[in-house]
Amino acid sequence: MRSLHLMSMGRAVAACARWRQSGDPQALDELREAVGWLSRRGNALFSSLNHGWLADALAASGDALGARRHVAQALRRARCSDMLGASLACRTMCLQAARAGQFAKAMRWLEAARHWAQMRESRREQAENLLCAAKLALATGGVGRAARLLAEADAAFAGLGMQTQRAKVNGLQQAA
Repeated sequence: MRSLHLMSMGRAVAACARWRQSGDPQALDELREAVGWLSRRGNALFSSLNHGWLADALAASGDALGARRHVAQALRRARCSDMLGASLACRTMCLQAARAGQFAKAMRWLEAARHWAQMRESRREQAENLLCAAKLALATGGVGRAARLLAEADAAFAGLGMQTQRAKVNGLQQAA
């Protein structure tokens, strides 16, 4: 590993964490800068994860075009066996499609997210996909289905010790 790569990865991780905690626009800029730096220099290690994080943050901030661009990058890397960010990228597009009322498209993206989670045999990604499926069910008026999916997601996150995600599930359960 080269030290510049490690520094950029550290900046990407820190910026993503700050973005998720606070929505700080400067954190988003730092994440974008770190991902761009890594991409321009051809550093492919974990790049699908970086692009997945950036796609998720851009989608949340309203930059649909930027999100799609980074989803494409994450999936391109996933096809080269760097699958870390693929499920996140697909969930990002699933929720974007659901917000646009394109529920069939959202289901296809959710199926893609499930595919990548299964390929990685990632319990965490599978739990995140349950949460995403519950959000999709809520968006389509399937309150009963959403309640079942939220209960499954809560159990999965509990088994993984992911209290922050359990709090998100609890919030959705209260709202439903």
